[in-house]
Amino acid sequence: MFGYTQSEAIGQLGAFLYIPEDRQANVPETELSRARAASSIAEEHWQVRKDGTRFWSEGTLSPQADATGKIMGSSR
Repeated sequence: MFGYTQSEAIGQLGAFLYIPEDRQANVPETELSRARAASSIAEEHWQVRKDGTRFWSEGTLSPQADATGKIMGSSR
């Protein structure tokens, strides 16, 4: 859907999939903070593919934590 290979995406912060305007407005961090507080959140916004095209996305954001509770990533 995004055009990235698995090796290109693993280890990246999910913010790289957000449009630049949303990254500048700290939308990824805000959504992850809300998801941490609620265990998961429904979200909808524009996202960007590897080739630069944008598309409207709707989904659920869920933080993924290790055994100590430290957030290691997130899933959609």
